[in-house]
Amino acid sequence: MPRLTLAEPDEEVFTMPREETAGLDRNRDAIIAALDPSPGYADEIIRSLGLPAGTVRSILLELELAGRLERLPGNFVTLVLG
Repeated sequence: MPRLTLAEPDEEVFTMPREETAGLDRNRDAIIAALDPSPGYADEIIRSLGLPAGTVRSILLELELAGRLERLPGNFVTLVLG
């Protein structure tokens, strides 16, 4: 049986155009500004910012994985200070 080898992908595969990253940064900043240390309803953030739900949910997940957001029961989220 032939052995398969894995090659490292080109780094360009993982880069986004500067315009897209700037848009994500603006959306992330807007979402962080909308968050509060007291619990808030995640769907209210989506409504108040007028951003696509998928975009907001992706950024909320990113913030949660980074330890900057805590999810609470009932679709509530809170900003982690510190």
